[in-house]
Amino acid sequence: MFKGIYQVFEIETTLDFGKYKGKTVKEIFVSDPGYIEWALSENAFFRVNESIFKYFQEINPDFNFSKNARKFTEEYLKDNMLEFIREYR
Repeated sequence: MFKGIYQVFEIETTLDFGKYKGKTVKEIFVSDPGYIEWALSENAFFRVNESIFKYFQEINPDFNFSKNARKFTEEYLKDNMLEFIREYR
């Protein structure tokens, strides 16, 4: 539906950019959860499904994502796409 505007990363999605190029989202979260936090907070085009946050909590219950990192989940963007386009065009 929003292909080209942003990418929704799944747990087994392999990154094709950045310092973790070639690694899956899961592998990165296990070794460096702060990187996923950073990507979600700082890169408006790096999005995940809300269900992934629940999965991450099961893997590492001591790690809590910030409100900012959780702001642009796929579900949020579906409900607020016009605001997203206005802010990031």
